[in-house]
Amino acid sequence: MKVKNISKLQIAIVLIFAVFLTSCDKWIDTDINISPNSPSDVPMKLLLPNIEANMAYSVEGNDLVRPTNLWLQYYNGYARQSFTQGHYIYNPSDVNNLWGTIYSDIIADITKVIQKAQETGSPHYEGVAKVCLAWTLGTSTDVWGNIPYTEAIQGDENLNPHYDSQESVYQAIQNLLSEAIVALQSTENAIDLEGDLVYGNDPTLWIKAAYALKARYAITLSNVVGSSVYAEALGYLGKGFTSNSDNFEFKFDETHYSPLYSFMDERGDITMASTFIDMMNDDQDQRIKVYAEDGLDAVGAPPGTDIVDGISAPGPYAAAKTASSYFMTYAEQKFIEAEALLKTDKSGDAYQAYLDGAVASNMMALDATEDEVKGWDWYTNISVGASSLDLELIMRQKYIAGYNTAQPYVDYRRTGYPVLERADGASTDIPRRFPYPQSELTYNSNTEGPVKLTDRIWWDK
Repeated sequence: MKVKNISKLQIAIVLIFAVFLTSCDKWIDTDINISPNSPSDVPMKLLLPNIEANMAYSVEGNDLVRPTNLWLQYYNGYARQSFTQGHYIYNPSDVNNLWGTIYSDIIADITKVIQKAQETGSPHYEGVAKVCLAWTLGTSTDVWGNIPYTEAIQGDENLNPHYDSQESVYQAIQNLLSEAIVALQSTENAIDLEGDLVYGNDPTLWIKAAYALKARYAITLSNVVGSSVYAEALGYLGKGFTSNSDNFEFKFDETHYSPLYSFMDERGDITMASTFIDMMNDDQDQRIKVYAEDGLDAVGAPPGTDIVDGISAPGPYAAAKTASSYFMTYAEQKFIEAEALLKTDKSGDAYQAYLDGAVASNMMALDATEDEVKGWDWYTNISVGASSLDLELIMRQKYIAGYNTAQPYVDYRRTGYPVLERADGASTDIPRRFPYPQSELTYNSNTEGPVKLTDRIWWDK
C-alpha cells in the first residue's frame, strides 16, 4: 500500500539527522571527540528521508520554484527581495543556498545511499536513489545548463570539478533512470526499503515515477533532438503513472509546514499575479478556489508593480501548512502525451489526453470526482474539439496545472507558451536561466561564468 503522509516521528528523524550530518565535522581530533549522537555509519533508512525532505523543501518548494513562478507571472513580488526578483534581478549570491543544498546535501547523500546499496546488495535502495539523482540533475541542469556531475562530490580530492555539458547530463539522466528501473525490479534485495516518505517503500511506484520522468526528459529535448522525442516519450508513458494516486509528491504535515506557508508566514512579499488570475477567470476555472486566497473573488496584481491593497495572496493549494511539493504529476504526464500525439498527427488521441490532463489536475486540486469536474462550465469552455486543438491550448492547461512547480519554466522556454510580456518596470526580457552561484565563481576555477540571465542553455533553441 502506498503511504504518502509524513508522521511527526519521521519528520523528527529527518530534521534531527540533518543536524547530525554536520555536528561532528567541526571537531579537530576526530579520534577523541566523537559525538555519541552522530552515528559514524548512517543507515540508508535515515539518509533517504533526508534526501526527500531536502528535495521537497529547498528545491521543488522554495529557492527554485518561487523565482521561476514570479517570472512566469503566477505570482507578483511587491516588496523587498521578491520585488527585485520580479524585475529579473537575480544575482550569483541569490543561488548559493540552492546550489549548496543540491550538491552538499542532496547529491552527497544520494551518493552515499547508492554506495551502501551496492555494497549490501540492496538494489531497491539503489533504484530509489537513482530516481532521486536523475530528478535532481534534471532540475539543476534545466536552470543552469552545464553543471558539475562526473567530478562532483569528491571532497578534498577535487575542489575544482569541471562542468559537464548539458547534453551529457541529459544522457546521464536517462541512463540513471534505466538503471533505476532494473534495480527496482530486482527480486533479490538484502535490505528492504524503509524510511521512504514519498511512496511508502513501494518499488513499483518508484518504477512508474522513473518512466514518467524519462518521458519528461525526452520531450524537453524537442528543439535539439527533433521529432523522434515524441515517439520516445510515448514509449515510456505506457509504463508511467495511471492516476493521481501515483503522483511523485511529498506531503507536509500540521507540525512541519510546507515551504510556501513558511515563506508567507515569515516574509509574505508575494501575491497572485493578474496574468494567472485573469487566465483562470477567462475559463471559469474552479481551481482558482484553492490556488488563490480569495477564491472566485481573487484579484491579481499586474506583474512588476507594488500594488498590494485588494490583491489576493496564494491560496491553500500551495500555501497551506500541509500543501504538497510535486516532483511530477499524472496531469503533467497526460499533457506530455497530448503534445507527443499532436506532434505525431494523432489529433483525436491528443485531444483526449489533453482533456484527461486538465480533468486530473482539477480532481487533484479540488478533491473532486471526474463526473463533478466534467459538469462544470469550465469543462465546456476548454472542450474545443480535436480539430481545434493546438500546442498553445495544451500548454495553457499544462501551465495552469503546473502552478507552484518549476516545470512550467522549462516548457515556457521550450515552447514559448504561455505568451508573456515582461514585467512592468523590468529593463530586460524574462530570464532564461539562473546565474552560477557566487560560491562557484569564487572558489571553483572551472566555473563557466559569469553568465547573463538572458543567455540560452543548450536545449533552449
